[in-house]
Amino acid sequence: MSLSVNRLLSLSLVVGATLSLFTSLRFSFFGIGELLIIFSFFLTNFSRIPPINFLNYPFTIFWAIYITASLFGALLNLTIINNQTGTIEKMTLDLFAYIFIFCTAFTLEANINQKSLNPWRLLKGFIIFSSIVLTILLFISFYTPSLVGLALFHNEASFAPLVTNVHQITMFYIILPFLCIGILIKEYEVYPDRNSIIKTILYLTLFCTTIYMALTAQATKAIVGFWLGVACLFLFYFISKSGFIMRSLIIYLLITFIVFIVYYFDLIRIFTDFFIDADGISGTRAILYGGSFNLISESPIFGRGPGGHIWKGELYWDVHQTFLTALIQAGIVGFISFMVLVFRFIKDIASESIFLASMAPLAIYALGGDILRRLPIWILLILIMYAVRHIRLESSQK
Repeated sequence: MSLSVNRLLSLSLVVGATLSLFTSLRFSFFGIGELLIIFSFFLTNFSRIPPINFLNYPFTIFWAIYITASLFGALLNLTIINNQTGTIEKMTLDLFAYIFIFCTAFTLEANINQKSLNPWRLLKGFIIFSSIVLTILLFISFYTPSLVGLALFHNEASFAPLVTNVHQITMFYIILPFLCIGILIKEYEVYPDRNSIIKTILYLTLFCTTIYMALTAQATKAIVGFWLGVACLFLFYFISKSGFIMRSLIIYLLITFIVFIVYYFDLIRIFTDFFIDADGISGTRAILYGGSFNLISESPIFGRGPGGHIWKGELYWDVHQTFLTALIQAGIVGFISFMVLVFRFIKDIASESIFLASMAPLAIYALGGDILRRLPIWILLILIMYAVRHIRLESSQK
C-alpha cells in the first residue's frame, strides 16, 4: 500500500509540475496542475516528517522567512510609511503564489527526507514528461499556430505554447537540453545496467527537440541565457576533468582574459548600450530599476510587502528583476535569506558541471526578470539540488 501511495505521489507531482508550465490552462489562480500538486500535499505522511532545520528544509525555511518578512513589510507599508505603494489586489496575488510555492517546497522536501520520493527518479520523470509534452506541441506548431484556440507562438515567431507570457515557458525550455544530456550521462555513469538503446534514443531525441526550441527562441534573455549556459558548460567541464596544474592554468587564462577585456573595452558603455537596445523604445526597465532604489531606502529591513510597488503609467509595476524584487518586497531580511539559499544551492550542485551550467540561463532570467512567482522553476530547483545530492551518494556507494 505504501508503495502505491508513493507512486501516486510521484505521478501527481510530475504531471502537476508539467501542467503548471502552461498558464493559459489555468482558471483564475488554479489549473489542473496546481490541483494535482495540492493533491500530493494531502498524500504526505505527516507523522513521519523529519525534524525541520536548514539542512533538511532549506527551500521551506527560505520561503517561511521571506513570506514573514514581506508581511511585516506590508504592515509597515500600509500603516507607518507615508509613501504607501502597491495595491491589495497585487499584494494578494503575489502572497498567494508565495504561500503555494512554500507549501509545494514543504511537500517535496518532507517526502524526499522521509524517503517517500526518490529525487533522481522524480527529476527524470519531470524532465522526460515535460520534454515529451513540449515536443508534441512543437510538432503541432509546424502545422497550426494554435491548439483549441490557444496560441502556440508569441508574435508568430517564438515558440511559446499555451502561456500568457513568452518568458513563462522560454525560461524553462532553454534549460531542458542541458538537463536531458546531463541525466543521460549520469545514468550511464551510475546505473550502467539500467540503460537500453530505446532509453538512449529517447533522451537524444528530446535533447534535439529541446535544443531546437532553445536555438529558435526570440526573447533576448533566452538567447543570452542559452549561449551563456553553453559557454559555462565547456568551462566547467574542462575545469572538472583537469588536473591541478591544468585547472590552475585554465583559471589563470580566464582571469587574464577578463582583465584584458576590462582594460581594453568600455564594458559599462557596452552593457549600457545593450540594455537600452534590449529594453526597447519605452525604456521601461530603466524606469523600474531606478525607482526601486528609492523604495528600498525607505523601508530597508522588511521591505514593502508582496506585489508591485513602482508607479508608472497610473499603475504599480513589478520591478522585473528578482534580486531587486526581494529587496523591495522583503527587505534585507528576505534578500539575505534568498542569497543564503542561492549559495547553498550552488555549493550542493557545484560538483556536477552540466547541472551547474544549466543554471546559467536561469541566472540571466533572474537578473532580467522575476522568477519568484514561477512555481515550475522552484520545483525544478528543488529536484535538481536533491537529485544531485542523491546521485552523488549513489555514486560514492558504488
